[in-house]
Amino acid sequence: MRSRVWIGLTVGALVLGGCAPIASRTSGAAGSASPRPTPESPAATAGATVPTAWTTYTSSRYSYAVDAPTDWTSTPAKRDWPADGESYPDDNAIDKWALPPGNPNWVLMFVLSVAMGAGETPADRLASLDADNARYCHLEHRREVSVAAMTARREDGKCFGSDYIDQVALVNGGRFYFIYLLSGTPFSDTTQATFEHFLSSFQLL
Repeated sequence: MRSRVWIGLTVGALVLGGCAPIASRTSGAAGSASPRPTPESPAATAGATVPTAWTTYTSSRYSYAVDAPTDWTSTPAKRDWPADGESYPDDNAIDKWALPPGNPNWVLMFVLSVAMGAGETPADRLASLDADNARYCHLEHRREVSVAAMTARREDGKCFGSDYIDQVALVNGGRFYFIYLLSGTPFSDTTQATFEHFLSSFQLL
């Protein structure tokens, strides 16, 4: 992996930071996947071509379900997110989807979650996230969006001066969820439209 993202998810200071085809995944501690008919992306960029086949992935570890392109390569989380420490996109505590092999550019979509600390509020968590992002990222276009019928916060920009990111953060049931798109090049209309469908399909279980 050529890029890295630091996004704090520790209780005090926060950090947020090998694959199998998603279509072949059945079940396990990390989650399961099942094919679904091709959906239409509700917020597809005009003229964008999105994947034609999607698979629903269900995470028993982090209690959510999401649609991802069937031909993208998936890596499920193999352990819970750590209480502290530093992690990067190839960490095995996140669910990750990557463009199929052979693409000239790299694009990744991630989902991770961590339990809120004792006495920690959503405002506390977002403030910690903002503090860590300020060290490594230049983010803009902050706005409220609806994800899984809940209000979430979304923003986009660049991290480490070279990695493009579109990130969504939400809190539900005492857990913090972070969903993001990462690429070494500016997002194409197709990449952005694919992420829009990924977000629109996200459901908490």
